[in-house]
Amino acid sequence: MNPEYPSTHNWHIENDQEPMPTAVSWNVRLVNYLIDNIFLALCTSFIMATFFPEEVIAANSMLLVSIMYPLQFAYYFLCEHFFGRTLAKVMTNCYVTTEYNEKPPLKAILLRTLCRHIPFEYFSFLGNGIGWHDKFSKTFVVRKAA
Repeated sequence: MNPEYPSTHNWHIENDQEPMPTAVSWNVRLVNYLIDNIFLALCTSFIMATFFPEEVIAANSMLLVSIMYPLQFAYYFLCEHFFGRTLAKVMTNCYVTTEYNEKPPLKAILLRTLCRHIPFEYFSFLGNGIGWHDKFSKTFVVRKAA
């Protein structure tokens, strides 16, 4: 068990003696990643097809990146700030929280979102299983109680 990541054994609210939810496994994190990225790819494709002629898309290789990155930033930042979860987290019954099972502050969500744009950030899950966007923002993804 990784001591940096919450578990029902060492992660609790001081005023409430019930154990905190267990952090989700890397399998669930991978499913969340895939669902969110498929959704973002569909949104990016829709925007490009709706607002740009095929000739512009074919001639401008940076168009995809100039739409995709701001859209991805807005998606994660707004969803996790206002709702504590993205579409994928809703589908897998998860949410983002702090070590005290509180809504993360705006600064933590901003840092979490910025860290997602570090090149090869997904490799940060190798080893201890904690992504940089979790580690640096001190946030966790846990299952929502039934």
